[in-house]
Amino acid sequence: MSEEEDMEDSDTEAEAEDDADPIDAERRRRQRHADRLRRSAGEPQKPDISELRKMMPTFLAMLRGVLAE
Repeated sequence: MSEEEDMEDSDTEAEAEDDADPIDAERRRRQRHADRLRRSAGEPQKPDISELRKMMPTFLAMLRGVLAE
């Protein structure tokens, strides 16, 4: 079972308990949010990806040379 499936299962269980104790539910929600922030801390923002058409012919020639070896 993946981490996402585990989180979905715990979310459905938490939603059922939310009706019983909203304060505890808010604590769990904040804890999950803090965990997500902790896991992503230090990761740089990913740059936009764009194709450099001027480099394509040279790159393909070098790639073909490497793959032909």
